[in-house]
Amino acid sequence: MDALALLRQILRLRTALAILALLFVGVILFALAGSLHGVLSQVVDGVAVAVVTTGVAGLVYEVWLRRSTQLQLIELIGLAHSVERSGIVEVSTWRAVGQSLDQFFVKYPGHIDIFVTYGETLAKNLASRLAKHAAAGPYTLTITTLDPAAPEAVRQAYANLFSTTLQVLDARIPEARNVWKEAAAAAKVPSFTIRNFRTILPCTYYRSGNHMWVVLQKAAPSRDADDLPVILCRKTGNPSALFDWIVSDIEACTKAEPSLLTTEAAATSAADNVAKPIVEGTTN
Repeated sequence: MDALALLRQILRLRTALAILALLFVGVILFALAGSLHGVLSQVVDGVAVAVVTTGVAGLVYEVWLRRSTQLQLIELIGLAHSVERSGIVEVSTWRAVGQSLDQFFVKYPGHIDIFVTYGETLAKNLASRLAKHAAAGPYTLTITTLDPAAPEAVRQAYANLFSTTLQVLDARIPEARNVWKEAAAAAKVPSFTIRNFRTILPCTYYRSGNHMWVVLQKAAPSRDADDLPVILCRKTGNPSALFDWIVSDIEACTKAEPSLLTTEAAATSAADNVAKPIVEGTTN
């Protein structure tokens, strides 16, 4: 037993003895008050009540409250350890995060990897700023959207999810991609890549270096997209942690047969017109 554990036991023993002493003194005072008369009896009786009440309160604290507090602390410590291992930094909603998403890329600088269904609004609002940010880094810029040539069933499922038609979805994907291409070319991003995914995924994400906002997909089209839960996570090296698991899952999509994630042949690089793949886990 170490010295700290021994000290704790001694303190607990002293507390228990003090409580028992208070109760014992209270009983003696009650007996003494019964043998006295007049004002003195009332005074002694009042003191006895106060002493016994203090002893009972101490007993309740020692037996119940202290144990309850210790259990709560143990649970919190266990939860904190689990959160640390999972790499989760923050949990929020898209309403709170979406309006200032550009600040995320500034706060956690590194290679940019955005994975969305088509992200038309995102492209119009942030493509130019993020392209300039990537060029200044310099960082690679990778945009992944739904493959315009994905199976019709997959595209139709996403169209239903966004409460639109297949024709509208098919038109919005290349429109959003063109915004990114123009922004990357204008900013002279050293390495710009567009990728296609061909399957239904449970989330989208916005990655900068070793940090990532994960946005859960809604199942019912009627749900408000602004209330979507979003999770900020970081790379940990633990394959079961959120960031690491998503990165490895996306990598598995590229190796599937047939491949569920491909690189667009027309991806561009300002340096040599050849797209350079993003290097996992590297930041500047």
